[in-house]
Amino acid sequence: MSIFKFPIEDLEKIKLLIPHREPMILISSILSASENEVVSSLLIKENSVFLDKDLFSEAGIIENMAQTAACLEGLKKNSVTSPTIGYLVSVNNLKIISLPKTKYTINTMAERTFSFNGLSKFKIDVMHNGQLIAQSELTTAIEDLNR
Repeated sequence: MSIFKFPIEDLEKIKLLIPHREPMILISSILSASENEVVSSLLIKENSVFLDKDLFSEAGIIENMAQTAACLEGLKKNSVTSPTIGYLVSVNNLKIISLPKTKYTINTMAERTFSFNGLSKFKIDVMHNGQLIAQSELTTAIEDLNR
């Protein structure tokens, strides 16, 4: 599936897989991936733009979910030169159980449950220390700019 070896911890390699740049990158490493699943981790740093006091915000959790899902498309393309733009179309059934603190590491698991013609649905779980802290279903769209 990919030319990458896991875990991917090099920020420059992660940048090949998602369109985000600092300070908006919310993935510290990609732990594993298969055709329809990816697991990322994020160390929540004190300088994150998504902090509210010492808690990682709801918006940060959603953005981390979206970036984790985007990794699957990046891994599939393996940085092929055909440019694409990705869109977060919808967030459904969002449940945030608790907000992680600064210096915590969260693991985000994204499973693609549907894909057709650039449109994908994902089931997402966010964990901290083996405990579920958030979950949702995301729908994304990928636009090939060469069409």
